[in-house]
Amino acid sequence: MMAHRILIVDDDPSWQELLSESIQEAGLGPHRLQVASSRAEAEALLDRQHFHLAFVDLRLREEARELEGKQIVRKIVAQDEGTTVVIVTGHADVETALTALKEWKVLDFVLKDAWDPEKVIQIARIKKSCRHCERMVQEPAPSRPIPGSMAGPRSRNF
Repeated sequence: MMAHRILIVDDDPSWQELLSESIQEAGLGPHRLQVASSRAEAEALLDRQHFHLAFVDLRLREEARELEGKQIVRKIVAQDEGTTVVIVTGHADVETALTALKEWKVLDFVLKDAWDPEKVIQIARIKKSCRHCERMVQEPAPSRPIPGSMAGPRSRNF
């Protein structure tokens, strides 16, 4: 089975721990998990290795005006659109959520105010069970005739 590498980016140690525990409960061990507390740490990890799944906090420092997590998400997606990204935040609004889902190619939001470890476990289990996801995205499905049709894969039946 493929060893999925998972990145957690959050400046709060208690949230790092909660996410780590949920991911481990999903059956993805600590040896596959990397944690970054800042944008600089996250970018350094991203420069060294590929991640299959990333949980990224939008606001890494309370005093930050810019959503540093947004820049991290953009870097992750630019490196590999096949990486599943989940935003973890206590500072979400509907506009940010919609933008993240549409433009940043984020899979989901985990709201800290409505913490549900089962949601994180479910996301991690789905990613774990999809051993061939990357290959499926990169390799087109072979052409096959439609069952019950006399037409071959490239011919048209009018």
